[in-house]
Amino acid sequence: MDRANDERLTAKPLYRDGLYAMCSFLLLLIPFYHGMFRYLDDAYKGQARPQAYGGFLLSDVVAFTVEASPFFVMSRALRRVHWRRFYYAVVMILVTDTVWGTAVWLSHYQQVLPWLKLNVGSLLVFIVILTLCRNADSKRGPILAAGAMVVRTASDYAASWNLYFPT
Repeated sequence: MDRANDERLTAKPLYRDGLYAMCSFLLLLIPFYHGMFRYLDDAYKGQARPQAYGGFLLSDVVAFTVEASPFFVMSRALRRVHWRRFYYAVVMILVTDTVWGTAVWLSHYQQVLPWLKLNVGSLLVFIVILTLCRNADSKRGPILAAGAMVVRTASDYAASWNLYFPT
């Protein structure tokens, strides 16, 4: 491998302009990961699981795998110049989670309703930010979106505290 290819393949450092996106990434990843495991534990471990739960469990695993894919896109779009791509991936995650959550809510697990409400509200906020801040070099867009992510995560834990941390 020649020197030019070797330098191109080495990891680039995360500069200060990627800190907003990195914080947003963690603020979305942690509750999704936490919520996924709490949901699986709560929905399938106890007596309240659906009768023929194989199909439900398979659809949950497929949905969580599909939701994980945009996290990879987000991890590659941390720089400020890619902030729109980053938040489009966030919108994709929220849409997928809303579709999954609606199916789960209608079929067998009503405790996801706070997540559904939060997803719909968050989707509207991120779509408005992406619509109003069209410039990829915008400083205002990534700051507004990161602030919205802080509010979204705080609201998530506040609304679903008992699910995340059962007594």
